[in-house]
Amino acid sequence: MTTPAPSKADAVRKAARTNDLIDVAIRLATVMNREATLLRQMKVADIAALQGEKATLTDAYERMVREIRSAPDPVHALDPSRLAAVKTASERLDAAANDTAVALKTTAVANEQMFHAIAGAIRDTQSENETYTRDGRLAGAAARQRQQAMAVSVDKTL
Repeated sequence: MTTPAPSKADAVRKAARTNDLIDVAIRLATVMNREATLLRQMKVADIAALQGEKATLTDAYERMVREIRSAPDPVHALDPSRLAAVKTASERLDAAANDTAVALKTTAVANEQMFHAIAGAIRDTQSENETYTRDGRLAGAAARQRQQAMAVSVDKTL
């Protein structure tokens, strides 16, 4: 039994599906590259503007991939003459995703270091700014240090 030749309409649908997949993958990679650039520039607030487009493209890409995988013959669900372009677009998207992941990790580490530096500075400032007790004496560590440090002078002459 032979498989019937695909109709012209099937070929047009495959070409359109393939071109749409390539377009969405490239657009998503571009958004992710912009996101990685903003992360590296520490312009985290500017990333919010990209999130809507990124979510829409991600949903579209995932839906397209699911449709292709659910086809009876996924390899033949795409235009065979454009498979190299699909592979290139997928590689570009993969590289952008990895680049964004690295930028996110780097930004997270930088933010954590900044947080620890700020917390340390606050701790140091708080230990320098001691409070007073009800009777006017210095309370806390500074009081103990002042009590321990006593100037003494010894005169050896009688």
